[in-house]
Amino acid sequence: MGSKGYEKVREGTNGFSCLVERAFKGTTETAAAPACFDAEGSRTLVHTYLRREEPRAGGKSEAEIKDDIAKGYKDGRFKAPGPGFLYMMSTENYVYDPDAKQSGFVPPHLMFYTAYMTVKDLGYESISPTMVPYLVQPGEPEALIPIAVRRPAQDSSSGDSHKH
Repeated sequence: MGSKGYEKVREGTNGFSCLVERAFKGTTETAAAPACFDAEGSRTLVHTYLRREEPRAGGKSEAEIKDDIAKGYKDGRFKAPGPGFLYMMSTENYVYDPDAKQSGFVPPHLMFYTAYMTVKDLGYESISPTMVPYLVQPGEPEALIPIAVRRPAQDSSSGDSHKH
């Protein structure tokens, strides 16, 4: 990210968009951990993610930015995504938690768009860190269900990773 927001590195050809997203001012997601949106997310969510950085660069508060995005959904500037996903497959995903005042590791994961889904839609009474599947931003247009991805171990004794 440049001093005035995001900078395009190159134009893609498959409809996906990847960026190092800052969930909020002061986060420490690393450059090695881009979020990659499918075509649906590129058409919808990427616009709000990019929009957040414009007022941040101008010194707006997180509350003002949140209000601007909410108004954008209400007045039609932004559209909630339909079915789709984004992925963060880096093994170097670290996010700063301002409440705990520490960074924490986030494993490689997929996130499925679930616009406006609530925890009750998933059969829960309230959000809990032990909920599986877990719902991020419940009830919001940018609600997501993250699913951790485990990479298979490589067998270095032979070139064939398929055992029969």
